[in-house]
Order: sequence, then structure tokens, then C-alpha cells
Amino acid sequence: MIEDLACKPVLHKALSRGGQLAELFIEERVQTEILLEAGILERASFGILRGAGVRLVSDLRTRYAYGNSLLRDDLLELASRVAEAADKEDRVIELPL
Repeated sequence: MIEDLACKPVLHKALSRGGQLAELFIEERVQTEILLEAGILERASFGILRGAGVRLVSDLRTRYAYGNSLLRDDLLELASRVAEAADKEDRVIELPL
């Protein structure tokens, strides 16, 4: 599976505007849940959790982008966004709690 993702182009894209380190994280997990109460089937579910993230370390700062697609073009888009973020000024976004 990983060979099909073309990891090298993704990492090269992340480093295209500079940076000291780029990493590609890939996860795929199969999950099955069966709930029994007093021997009676209450609920059953099955799912596949899948996703990828690209991390770039540049000038002691880390940028990270993630998504749930493992398609080559989508991974390249993540890498492009991370590379672009390294060029921009740092911003802090405050969220109301």
C-alpha cells in the first residue's frame, strides 16, 4: 500500500520551499464493535478509519496538515499546504472555550 502512495514526491513537495525535515504519517485501522446486553445483541458496527498527515519542520517550527484521503493528488496537496505555511508569518488563532 505505501509503495502505491508515491511517498518521495510528497516529501519532496513538502520540502520544496525549505525546511529541515518532512514526515508522512499514514494510518489505516479496521474497527469492529459488538455490544451485547444480557446476551442480546444491542448494536454492531464496523468501520475503517483512514488518514494521512504531512509534517514539516522549518527553523524550529512545525507545520502539520492532515486529511482522510490516501490518494496521491490529495497527499501532494497536503504537502503543498505545509510548504506554503512555512513561507507565511506565524499566526495565533484564539478559539473561544
